[in-house]
Amino acid sequence: MFREGEIVAESNTTGIFVSVFPLVTIYRYEGVSHGFNRVGSSAYRKEAAELARARTLAFLKQHLGSGAKV
Repeated sequence: MFREGEIVAESNTTGIFVSVFPLVTIYRYEGVSHGFNRVGSSAYRKEAAELARARTLAFLKQHLGSGAKV
C-alpha cells in the first residue's frame, strides 16, 4: 500500500489535476493497491476490477461510438 505521505501527495495531485482539467473524471478505488486489476496478482480485487473495467468500456463506447469493438 501507500506510505502516509504518499496518500497526501496523491490527494493533492488529484485536486490540482481536476482544477486544471475540470472535465476529467477520476475514480478512486478504496482499499486496493497498484495492480488491483491484474488477474492472478496478489493485489487483484475482483469487485474493484470489474467496476473499473465497466467504467473503461463505457468511456470508450461514449467517445469512440457504439459501433466500436472494445
